[in-house]
Amino acid sequence: MGIPITGEVGLPAEPLRAFQVLTDPAVLRRAMPGLEELEPAQPEPGEAAGAWYRARLSLGLGPLRERYEGRAAVTDAEPGRFYRLLVRGQGPKGQLELAVEVALEPHPQVEGQTLVRYRGEAVLGGEGTEGTRAWTQWVGAVVVRQFFQALRREAQAAS
Repeated sequence: MGIPITGEVGLPAEPLRAFQVLTDPAVLRRAMPGLEELEPAQPEPGEAAGAWYRARLSLGLGPLRERYEGRAAVTDAEPGRFYRLLVRGQGPKGQLELAVEVALEPHPQVEGQTLVRYRGEAVLGGEGTEGTRAWTQWVGAVVVRQFFQALRREAQAAS
């Protein structure tokens, strides 16, 4: 069973610019807590068409960290409207899989901003993951909050 990842956030940019910020590898490296590497890669056989990357990610808080190496992709992209984010990684104690759908639309209450809605799940597997669901959800919430705070700054700087 996966850990749900859902929410919505406003970004201070029009939808097309917000999409560009959300999918720019340089911005993601700066904005995503723990993202150590994100380098372009070719799709492997059987993978969906899209922009693929080699990724290295360190997740956790303080000394409770796990490093994952794997692949990430932006697929099904409709600039300014929608994309899917896929992440697969392997760490010393197990694997991480993340699949999130991201929808963008003009913010209904704030002119010039974009409402970003995201929905998906993270699946952790391997040694020691059975009892860590609540902790992982909490860490995930912290990482998502920090990520979108950094993206807001990136979007403001780009405007």
